Parts: sequence; C-alpha cells; structure tokens
Amino acid sequence: MNQFNLKEFRFHMNLTQKQVIEKIGVPNVTITQIENGRKPMSREIKKKIFEAYGIDEKQYA
Repeated sequence: MNQFNLKEFRFHMNLTQKQVIEKIGVPNVTITQIENGRKPMSREIKKKIFEAYGIDEKQYA
C-alpha cells in the first residue's frame, strides 16, 4: 500500500473514529473531514497516527 487511507486503516485495525481521536488527540471533525475527502491529511496528523500505532511510515512514502 503506497498511500495511507485513514478510513481503510481504521477498518483494518478494527478501530472506531473515537478510538483514533483519543489516541492521537485531534478534533473529531478533523478525522471526519479527512475520511470523507473534504480535508487533506496533514503530515502532522499522519505522523501522529504512525507513531501512535507503530506504523513504519516508509511503507507509505
């Protein structure tokens, strides 16, 4: 997988939006907008997700 898709990641990890929000500390509206394609995912949020879940960001370069 070259591109990181937050919604696919959540489903694959069996996580709710609330669990991701609590783990990375961003507003729920931000996650909803990203998942619905209304807002691009910032490098900062992507980095927080990778760090929180132990993902090697090189997989998604």
